Amino acid sequence: MKTMQLTGAEILLRRLQDHGTTTIFGYPGSCVMPVLDSICAPDSETEFILVRHEQGAVHAAHGYSEISGKPGIVIVTSGPGATNTVTGIAEAMRNHTPLIVFTGQVHSTLLGTDAFQEVDIIGITQAVCKWSYQIRRADQIEEAINQAFEIACSGIPGPVLIDITKDAQTEKAQYPVYRKNHSDGSVYQKIFRYLNELDLPLILSMDLEKGREQMPFLHKKIQVLISEVPGFALPAAMGAGFAFPAIPSCVITSPQTFQHTFQELALVLQNQIIVRIILIHSVKEKQNGEKYPCFLSLMEAYGIPGETNRNENLREAIIRTFQSPASYFLEIIPD
Repeated sequence: MKTMQLTGAEILLRRLQDHGTTTIFGYPGSCVMPVLDSICAPDSETEFILVRHEQGAVHAAHGYSEISGKPGIVIVTSGPGATNTVTGIAEAMRNHTPLIVFTGQVHSTLLGTDAFQEVDIIGITQAVCKWSYQIRRADQIEEAINQAFEIACSGIPGPVLIDITKDAQTEKAQYPVYRKNHSDGSVYQKIFRYLNELDLPLILSMDLEKGREQMPFLHKKIQVLISEVPGFALPAAMGAGFAFPAIPSCVITSPQTFQHTFQELALVLQNQIIVRIILIHSVKEKQNGEKYPCFLSLMEAYGIPGETNRNENLREAIIRTFQSPASYFLEIIPD
């Protein structure tokens, strides 16, 4: 991991991207222009959706979050721009929807002077947010965004608000460059999104921690069985299959936990149970040089067809998995 000098606005955008943000809703104003300049730069990979009113930005982010399974992101300016978000924030709090709302603020040296479009948005929104925080220095941005995502998504999800002064957006600070991990959190977000798109009754069984924070965004037709006990997912899904044979069962597991109980695949073979198994490797395994058996060969021995996917065209792979008339195995390996 290396570090570089970046402006606060650049740090904010990069950290959002590190957390998987691809879409931001908002409305411009002078106290947030450094951030918007970074978002709208020619080389930016983040889409900025220009609404016509700040309340609309929050409601749009709310809808985006409910469907995508990711926190909705909003950026607006200070003063009336900030106060216009309150209705949408309160609604997200009531519905337990994770949002992160960034509001611009006047220069830190002007705080408390009743400067033009200065407003105490922290005090105003504390009653309708899980967390409100003001950033006054560029070196506070990275950790504040990490906390914002953690708080918005953990426990009972909900909105958080980060107020950032204009000088914190323009001054420079050291920023660690993170290696993007395409096989961990973002993969689970994709899988859950695609499962939602299928719009099928489903029993989903998991025995791993990653992806747990996305559980609240699965549609109501999906029943979830989840445990931290290694090897839980496969036999639990098969047991559910005996109880409700008409409802498809899906296992999401890892190489380590799958090997605890994969011998129960004999039950699938003997009783002709239909179960979809999604096995997700991690980048860390690859970096550590961990070795595993050929899972496709193992599945073949039990008469279960399958495929390996390297996190490309994953949506099509999920569709194939559930269109299969029999059990199916999907192995996802990082690039």
